[in-house]
Order: sequence, then C-alpha cells, then structure tokens
Amino acid sequence: MKIAIFIADEGYGHAMRQKNIIHELIDHIPFVEITLYGKDKIDILIDEFGSKISYVDLYSYVITMKDSLGNLDNNGTKECFQNWYKKRELWIETTLKIIDPNTNLIISDSVPQVSQVAKQLGIRQINVQHFTWDWLYFSLYGDDEIYKTLKNDYMKWGEFIFPPLTPKENLNMYPHKSIDLIVNRKLISSTSKKKESKKVYEQKIILLMNNGTQSLTSLISKILQNFPKNKDWMFMLRSEHLNKNDKNIALERDDVKIITGMSNTHLAISNADIVLARGGYNILSELIALNKKSLIIEEKNNPEIISNLNLAKKYKNLTISSHKNVFKELSKLINEKTKLNNNYSDYQLSCAGASQLLHLITKSFERLNKN
Repeated sequence: MKIAIFIADEGYGHAMRQKNIIHELIDHIPFVEITLYGKDKIDILIDEFGSKISYVDLYSYVITMKDSLGNLDNNGTKECFQNWYKKRELWIETTLKIIDPNTNLIISDSVPQVSQVAKQLGIRQINVQHFTWDWLYFSLYGDDEIYKTLKNDYMKWGEFIFPPLTPKENLNMYPHKSIDLIVNRKLISSTSKKKESKKVYEQKIILLMNNGTQSLTSLISKILQNFPKNKDWMFMLRSEHLNKNDKNIALERDDVKIITGMSNTHLAISNADIVLARGGYNILSELIALNKKSLIIEEKNNPEIISNLNLAKKYKNLTISSHKNVFKELSKLINEKTKLNNNYSDYQLSCAGASQLLHLITKSFERLNKN
C-alpha cells in the first residue's frame, strides 16, 4: 500500500499527531510505502523514522503569524492566507507532477488544497485534524473569497476524522467520524514505568514547556528571574530557546535542571509533578491523557487556542491562567501538591486514536478489495 501524508507547516501538533499515526501504519500494514509532504517540521519526522519512509519538501502555505508576545498577529495571518490563495493553483500543479499516481491513500493534516489533487487522481483521502482552516479563517475574518475557497477545497473530496478538543462549530461543518486522543506512545510507556518504579528525583518537578513559542519564552524569563526558590521543588526546562541572560540564570540556580531537545521535553512530562505549557493541541492531549496537574497559559486572538482552552476547562487537572496571574496560580498548585504529597489522580483517558484510525483504514480497504 502506498500512502502520502500531507502536513501543514503550522506548530508542532500536526507533525506530532502524524508521527504516532505513522508508527501504527508501519507496525501493522505489511510493505507499506509512506511518503511525507511538508517543510517546517519535517525534521522531527526524519529524526524519528529515518529511511523507513520517504520525504518531499513541499510548503503548504497554510500558516499563522504571531506577534512579539506570542499572540496571533491578525494582519500577518491574513497576509499568509492571501499568499496561500495566490499560490494555491501553482501548489496543486506542482503536487500533481510529483505525487505517485498509484498512491492508494492520502492523509491530510491539514492541507485543504490537496483534495484537488486527490480528486483528479481518484485517490482516497482522509482528513485528520483537530480543526479545519476554513473554520479558523471564518472565526477571524468572516465570509469572503478566501473562506469560500478553503471551504470548497475541504468539501471537494475526502472523509473527515476528528479527535477530542475539536471546536464544536467545526464538528457541525462536516460529516465525520470521531476517534480518541492521539498521544505519544513513548510518553505513555514511560509514565507507566515511572508508576512502577521509585521516583527519579528527590524534589518535586515543575516542567516549563518552552518549545520556542514566544508566548511562553517571556513568561519563563520572568519565572527564572523572579519566582522564589522552594527547597522541595525543582524547575526543569530546555535551554535552547533562552536568551544569554536567562540561560546564565538557569545554570546558576540550583533549583533548575536543564534538558535538551523537544522529544526529551515531552518525555519529561512523565517525571513532572506540575507542567506549565501553552494551550496547543498536542500538549493538551498529552496532559489530559495522563491526567497531569498543569498550568495552561492563555493566548489572545487565536481561535484555536481559545477553543482548546474552553473545551479543556472540564478537565480538573488543568488550571487555565492569564500571564498576569501565573505566579499566583503556580504558587497555589505548588501548595496543593505539597499538602497532598501524591499524584493528583490515577486515571488516564483513552489515547487509542492512532489505532482507531488504522482500523478505519484497513477495514475500508478490505471492503474495497472484496468488491
């Protein structure tokens, strides 16, 4: 079976979700040939799979822009969509030339214009995403020609699969199937092993998820400079995205442990007692699946993050905070965890979404082969 996977060049969520799906495909479909199309985060998947799959550098043009504080830049994002609208036809022509016409399945997460390619070549397409770009665009700018083009692309061809935390309005836009959370299998495994073993660190751990997004970089800088030390607690964070001054402070503080790389940062969740993170889809999914006590930071102007946090409020392990109230809320969580002296809870939600998607794919192809 030949599968082409198209990933939007926006954030980490699309790439991380497909990483888990690709693992399922490789493990359970004999002789599967996977070609990945993307650009901005393709290195993450090259590091994970190496020569097991093929890669094509192809920029999707669907992306948002952030301001200096990490909030969505309305004007900059509008310009990105205008650029997508201008380059869309050329992208379709280019992709028609480079994709193998014998491809059996296209998985899109989420590149709306690929439906034009799939339809022309008669290739089955599955859209797997936690929001569609027409929903995001309409939330920001309303109904115009760009919105109509985005929506037409989605409606042109393909099935829709939505995981938890998909915006309610988006669910109503397209007929779809629902699946469970899609979460890093290594993270689940390491968390299970941690429960069976002794605690790695004597102090309790606060993981600061600074993966390079500007919305948290400035906040983490304030924490390093001004948050008071507590002998029973230790901060854990990456140093790659710190400026020189903050890195020196982190190295000098005896209550800070440095880790390297995004993968190690995500795996460090298993050792953390409290996690501080932005409201991105991937990290929220991991924290909800593991029921990890967490402080989630708000962002302005971004419909995706606003929807994520509204839907996440029902999970008691998550505390939503503005930048202004972070010190107060973090201190409160530290006091609560210190008094309880144990994990918040033992339950985990189902994170079998990748396996469920695999089942949907294999069953449908079995039916086609019988016919």
